[in-house]
Formats: sequence, structure tokens, C-alpha cells
Amino acid sequence: MNTTSVGQPTTESPAARRSAPITREAVFEAAWALTKAGSRPTIERIRLYLGNGTPRGSPNTVNGFLTQWWEELAVRVAGEPVEAIHGLPPSVSGTLETLWHQALGAAREKWREELADREQTLVERARALEEQTLKLTAREQNLAGRASSLEEALALAREQLAAANQRAETLEATEARRTQEIKALQEHCRSSDAEIRELQRKFEAERTELARHSEAERAELLRRFDATEARLLRDLEQARHLALERAQEAKRASAAMRAATQQRDRLQRELVKAQTKRRGQPATPAAPRTRKRAKSAANPR
Repeated sequence: MNTTSVGQPTTESPAARRSAPITREAVFEAAWALTKAGSRPTIERIRLYLGNGTPRGSPNTVNGFLTQWWEELAVRVAGEPVEAIHGLPPSVSGTLETLWHQALGAAREKWREELADREQTLVERARALEEQTLKLTAREQNLAGRASSLEEALALAREQLAAANQRAETLEATEARRTQEIKALQEHCRSSDAEIRELQRKFEAERTELARHSEAERAELLRRFDATEARLLRDLEQARHLALERAQEAKRASAAMRAATQQRDRLQRELVKAQTKRRGQPATPAAPRTRKRAKSAANPR
């Protein structure tokens, strides 16, 4: 198995390492050197190694290169059977076995952390969607109440118009009654033309004034009703349109929440399958010391 590509140590001096920039090769070299020394490569250990005892380099930069080192090591070691390690010299096989278990442990830990973060993100998204759905429901109920109030106001305006029409009909009936009274007076006072002319003049003036007043009142009532009806119908249409939009938003939010819940359930099932598969793998033939190390790597504290 070729291990030099994973980060084989070089012969550079500590002074040269301190002056060189933080590169992928430098991090790989430090990780390999720490592993050879029996220490698990970590961000802080690599920074101390690169700085010759003083932390050097950005933790984010070191973490990115260290992750690549672990991934490369895991990929290269994963294709080799563990039995092949014991055919090598003890020093080399022990180092490779340690790297193997460290890579597996790091991969499991990283996978668990990522899965936990994704599950937490899904839970938070589901909670946010549920809160948004509750808000949309409350807003929809509020809009429904406003629509009901607008309908009641429209009904009241119609009642007022009916009352105005009733008053107009009453005025017309009064006008008809007075016309009949004047006709009776004309028949009764035919002998006095002057009196009849005076009565006719008064009647015409009163009828004109009454007709003008009635027409003005009816026109004003019709104008107010038309304006009120147009405003109420416009507000009612806007309220219904907004309520429809809110209902559609609530449906989309509910669908997104169900999708997030299904994704979380799927991830949980995959986690259970992975754990079940890992517990069901047969133990690899190895010396007692090797099995003990494998057990420790599979169950890190």
C-alpha cells in the first residue's frame, strides 16, 4: 500500500517549515509525522508542529487540509484487507493499522456530526414552517372576520337605500293626495277664479319645491349608496383574494413541512440501517491487541 501520497515526512528543517506558507503538503507532512509519533493528528497539534511549538496557521486552513488528508487516507486504506497489514514489518503494520482505525473513527465522528446538524436544521425548519402556518391561519381568520363585517355593512347600506325609496314613495303619495285635494278645491271654488288661481300658484310652487327636494334627496342617497357599494365590493374582493393567497401559502407551507418531516424520517432510517450494519459486521481476524484497538476505535469516548 502506497502511503507517501497521504503525507510522507520530508527532510525539511524546522526553521524552513516555520518560514514556509501553510500549504496542503505541509499539513499532510505534519499529520504523517504526528501519526508516526503515535499521536492522533488534530488542528491544534498540526499548528504546533508547523510552528515548532508555537501555533501557526489559520485553524480553518489547517482543518480543510486535514480533512482532505483523512479522506485520502480512508480511501486508500479502505481498499486493503486488514490481513494484508500483518504481512508487513511490525513498525509499518502497526502504524498503518493505527491510521486505519483513526480514519474510520474520524469518518464516523464527522458523519454523525453532519447527520446531527442536518437533523437539527430540518427540525428548526419544520418548527419555523409550523409557526408560519399558525400565523397564516390566524391572518386568514382575521380576513374572514373583516369580510363578514364588510358584508354586514353592505347589507346595512341596502337597507338604508330601501328606506330612502320608501320615503320617496311616501312623498309621491303625498303629492298625489294634494293633487286630489286641489282638484276638489277647484270644483268647490269654481265660482272664485282668483282664489283658484292663488291656490294653483301655491300648489305649483309647493309641488316644484317638493319635487326638487325629493329629487335632490334621492340623487344624494343614490350617490352615497353607489360609492359605498363600490367601496365595499372592492374591499370585499381584495379581502377574498388575499384570503385565497393566504390559504395557498398555508398549503405550500404544510407541504414543505411534510416534505421536511419525510426527509428527517428517511435520514433517521438510514442512520438506523447504518448502525445496524456496523454492529452486524463480523470481527476481522487479528491478534488480541489488534481487536482491542479496533474496539476502541469503533467506540471512541
